[in-house]
Amino acid sequence: MTTDDENEALEIAKELNEQNILRKQNELAIFEEAVNIVESDIDLGKEKVIVVAGEKWHHGVIGIVSSKITEKYYRPSILISVDGDEAKGSARSIEGFNLFKALVHCEEVLEKYGGHEQAAGLALKPENIDDFRRMINEYADSILDEGDLVPRMKIDVRITRQDMTVDNCRELKLLAPFGESNPSPVLRYDNLRVGEIRLVGQDSRHAKIRFDDNGAVIDAICFNGGRLTDYYSESDVVDVVCSMEVNSWNGRENVQLNIKDIRLGETVERQNKFYFSLDRCIDFIIRQEDNIVDEVLSKIQAIEYPGGIAEAINVFLSRGEKTAVLVNSPEGLEFIERDLKKALLSYGDTYGIFFSSLPHDSIKPVSVVVNPHPEEALLSNFDRVILFGAWISKYYIYQIVRKIDLKRVYVYNKIIIDFVDDDIILKRQDMAAVYKYLKSCSEESNQMVLEDLFALARNVSRKYGISMNYFKVKRAIQVFEELSLIKKLPYGEKGQVVILNNIGNNRTNLENSCLFRNIQMLRSV
Repeated sequence: MTTDDENEALEIAKELNEQNILRKQNELAIFEEAVNIVESDIDLGKEKVIVVAGEKWHHGVIGIVSSKITEKYYRPSILISVDGDEAKGSARSIEGFNLFKALVHCEEVLEKYGGHEQAAGLALKPENIDDFRRMINEYADSILDEGDLVPRMKIDVRITRQDMTVDNCRELKLLAPFGESNPSPVLRYDNLRVGEIRLVGQDSRHAKIRFDDNGAVIDAICFNGGRLTDYYSESDVVDVVCSMEVNSWNGRENVQLNIKDIRLGETVERQNKFYFSLDRCIDFIIRQEDNIVDEVLSKIQAIEYPGGIAEAINVFLSRGEKTAVLVNSPEGLEFIERDLKKALLSYGDTYGIFFSSLPHDSIKPVSVVVNPHPEEALLSNFDRVILFGAWISKYYIYQIVRKIDLKRVYVYNKIIIDFVDDDIILKRQDMAAVYKYLKSCSEESNQMVLEDLFALARNVSRKYGISMNYFKVKRAIQVFEELSLIKKLPYGEKGQVVILNNIGNNRTNLENSCLFRNIQMLRSV
C-alpha cells in the first residue's frame, strides 16, 4: 500500500511475512515456556489467577500468549516479562472477574497499570512479583468460586442442515464487525455422527471432520483441535458449538462448520447417565416372597387421563401438590421429558430430571427421578409419586414403594415389567469382547489404566460390533475380578489399573461367578 512499484511491494510483502513467521515462532516458544511453568510450579487448585514471569519475553507477544493461557485454563492470566530491574505484564480475564478492579486492589506493589475489565497492562519491580501473585489471588478468592472457573459458551441459535446455505453465511457477515461488544454469532448443531476425522495443517495442529446428518455430509474444521482425534472417532454422535462459513476451493463454494467446542451428543450423555444410575440401583433387585410383593403392588392405584401423563401431572400441580415421576427405562425417560417440555411451558421452571437421588436443596414441584435409589430418592417429600413406563423388576418397585404411604403412590396405566436384554444382560460374547479388548490394550505390560468406563464401552462396541454400555462393561470387569482373571488397583481419583492375571491355557467357566449368574437371573425377575 506504500508503493506503486510491484517489485518493491513484493519485497515488502516478503519482509512482512518473514517478520510474521518470527512472531509466531516467538509466540509459540513463550506459550510453551508459560505452560511448563503453570504445569510444574502453579497449584491450580489454590490459585485462581495464573501469574507467570519469564526473562525478556517479547512485550508485543505476551498479550497474545496471555489470551491463549486464559483460553487453555479458563482463568485470568498475567504474563510478565522481566528485563533487568523492570517487569512489564499483560493480562487477560474471564467473565465475572474485573481485571482493572483487581489491579486497583494490588496497586501498592505496582508501578503503574491500566486497562479495563477483560484486558490490562501493568509494570512492577521484579522483587514484587511474588507479593503481586499473592495479593491478586487473595482478591480472586473473594470474587470467584469454583463454578466461575467452568467455561461457558452463550449459544445464539440451534441450526440444522437446512440452515447451512451460502446465502445464510453472507447474511450473518452483515452483522460485522465483530468484537467484544458485538461477538460473532455462536451456533449449535446437535446429533452429528462422525464419519471421518483426521489431522491437518502444520504440525497436525488442526482437525478436519466430516459429519453425517441422516445421509447429508457436513464438513467441519477445528483449528488447534488436533487433540480431538484422541477422544473422538468414526460413528461417535456429537453436539458441536460452531460458526458457519463459506469455503471456496477450485471455483466451488460450500458451507463448512468452524468448530468452537464439541461434546458427546446430548442423547448419548443422557444414555450414559441412565446406565450409570442403573448401576447404583440394580443391586436392589432382590427376590422377595411373591405373595408379599404382589400384595403391596396390588394396592398401588392406577390412573389414566385423556391428555396422557402430562395432564395427570398438571392436575396435581394445579392443587399445589409436589409430584415425583419415577422411570426405569430410556424410552420412558424420553417420552416423559418430551411431554413435560410441551405441557409445562406455562408453569415456568417447575420440573427437573434427576438420576438415582435428589439433592436436598433443589427439589422441584415436578421431579422426574430416573432409576430411583430406594434409600436416597427422598420420595417422602412428595405429595404424589407416579410410576411410569416399563420397569426391570417388580422386586425393584417393591423396594422403592414399601417405605412410602401407598395412598400417595400411583401407577400410570399399569405396571409393566419389561426391558431390552441387550441393554442389561451380559452374554458370553459380551464377556469375550471386553476381555479381548483389555488383553489387546495391555499386551506389553499386562496391565492398562482405565479412567473412563464410558469410553471403554464405546471402544468395545465399535471394535467388536456389539451393544455395550457403562453398566455392562463395569459388571463384566467385576465378573473377571471375581473369577481371578484380573486384579484392580486404584488410580487417581476415579480411575483404576487393571492387571491381567496369567491363566495360561486354562478355560474359565463364567457360571462360577455369582455376579454373572445373578445378572442372568434378571430375565426371570
